[in-house]
Amino acid sequence: MEYFGIFLKQHWRPYAESRARNEAFIYMIAITYNMVHFLSIQRRTPPHLRAVQLP
Repeated sequence: MEYFGIFLKQHWRPYAESRARNEAFIYMIAITYNMVHFLSIQRRTPPHLRAVQLP
């Protein structure tokens, strides 16, 4: 996440045309971040304590 600000500065303009596009872009970034965070927690949790078993 260190380069998030640089990423937004470089790529924000093509998406900043309407509110719907802004929200879609932000939701996409949030979902990606949450997936990475969830997977890192899954890797650190012992298999018998996990709420969800991933393949």
